[in-house]
Amino acid sequence: MCRKQRLQDRDVYDYVVVYYSLAGPSPPPLRIAIRRSPEVERALVHANIEFSCDTDSTVQSGATYNVIRIAPGLRCEVRFDPDFENGRIVATLRNVDRFEPVILDFETPALDTRALDDLVNLMLAKPSQFLLRAPLRGFVR
Repeated sequence: MCRKQRLQDRDVYDYVVVYYSLAGPSPPPLRIAIRRSPEVERALVHANIEFSCDTDSTVQSGATYNVIRIAPGLRCEVRFDPDFENGRIVATLRNVDRFEPVILDFETPALDTRALDDLVNLMLAKPSQFLLRAPLRGFVR
């Protein structure tokens, strides 16, 4: 998916997003203490992990647990945003390398065909140097 915009009489990409899903069985349900449930739910939402939450009604004296069921598979995303002011490209990876966003700050020439090949290898869980090709956003080398 992408969106173009007009910049100085030229069409340029505002952003480019690649989505893919990892297939797999549903993990077993998680029994979480009610007081901890909001914290776990926020972490799952932040990681773009689909889930449902029900109160454990099998307890006689009142519910003290929530049961969280995580959907099968995992939605992953790689988003490229140009930073026209600094001449850079920001790559945001969600659920690609870990369950939190990884934001890399590429110099424009560094995001070449070899870098994109490395990205595909990372997505396919093959050996890859993609995460080493650019510093994390906000850090310099």
